[in-house]
Amino acid sequence: MSNTIPGLLSDTLNMVTLARETALVLGKENQAKKLTPVVEELRTAVTTAKNPVTSTEPTGIMAQNDFQTLLSAAQKTTPTERTIPTLGISERNMIVKAMAEGSMPDVDIARQLGMTRDEVNLVLNMGKASSASLEVKK
Repeated sequence: MSNTIPGLLSDTLNMVTLARETALVLGKENQAKKLTPVVEELRTAVTTAKNPVTSTEPTGIMAQNDFQTLLSAAQKTTPTERTIPTLGISERNMIVKAMAEGSMPDVDIARQLGMTRDEVNLVLNMGKASSASLEVKK
């Protein structure tokens, strides 16, 4: 963690504490009462930021079994094994059309297949043009 975060938290704590104390001086007990839990939470955050607890045990979502299973599988494979296999042009075009028919936006199709949006739209427009010419010939 950078040194600026504890500093910013500390400054925020000082500001909110000052606002709470000002409310007390001005006789605004209700406002001061509302700021008290904020001051306490900020004080805890400042302490944690200055003295971070380094735990080797995962917490939250990272502690869930399914996440740990996915993480271990990803760590066992090399990055090249995780990439989409190289497809032939006709296979790729069929996948693009299938994804579009499944109501997937062109930007998501492009991202999934490593294409540009223009390439995806070109494939989709070629498919429309070829199906239109087939309908006319019938």
